[in-house]
Amino acid sequence: MNKIAYFDLDNSLANYEKAVLQELECLRSPAEEYVSTVHGWLPDHIFRRKSLITSSLEFWVNLEPIPLGFEVLNICKEIGYKIVVLTCCPKTKPNAATGKLLWCQKHLCKDIDFKIVSQKNIDYGSVLYDDFPEYMDEWFKLNKDGLGLMPNHDYNQNYSRHNVHKVDNNISFIKNILINHFENK
Repeated sequence: MNKIAYFDLDNSLANYEKAVLQELECLRSPAEEYVSTVHGWLPDHIFRRKSLITSSLEFWVNLEPIPLGFEVLNICKEIGYKIVVLTCCPKTKPNAATGKLLWCQKHLCKDIDFKIVSQKNIDYGSVLYDDFPEYMDEWFKLNKDGLGLMPNHDYNQNYSRHNVHKVDNNISFIKNILINHFENK
C-alpha cells in the first residue's frame, strides 16, 4: 500500500498570504490603514477586496513557491511517500480551482496527483503538511494515526496537537520523524 503524504497549497507550498497582502496594498487608499494579515476577522470592504483578488485565475497561477514546503515535499518523495496536493477551494470560485491546478502544473512534477476538496476529512493518508489548524483537525478525524506537519506562521503559533510538528528551521528533525513514521506506520 502506498503511504500518502498530502500537501496543502495556500501558505504551505504557495505564498498565498504574501500575494494577497501585496494586492490589497495596491488597492489601499492613502487614508486607509495597512492590512497586515488575511487571517481572522477583516473589515467588510477588505474581505470583499480579498474575494475579488482571489477570484482571478492569474492570482493563483502566479503565487510564489515556498522553498521550505518544497524541501519537505522533496524529503517525502525521497523517503518513498506518494505525494498528493490536497487543497480546499470555494465552490463559488471556479477560477481558483483552475488556477491552483495550473500552479501545480507549473511548479510540480507531472507524477504528483492533485485533489480539490471542500473539506479535508475525506481522504486517508499517512502525512498532512498544512498551515491551517482547522484543516489539520478535520484531517485527523479520519487519520488518527497520521502525522501532521505544520509550517510555522504567526496565525498558527498557538496550535498544538500531540502528533503535529511545527516546521521551520528544524528540517533534520522533521526528516527523522518522516522516516520513522514511514517505517513504523
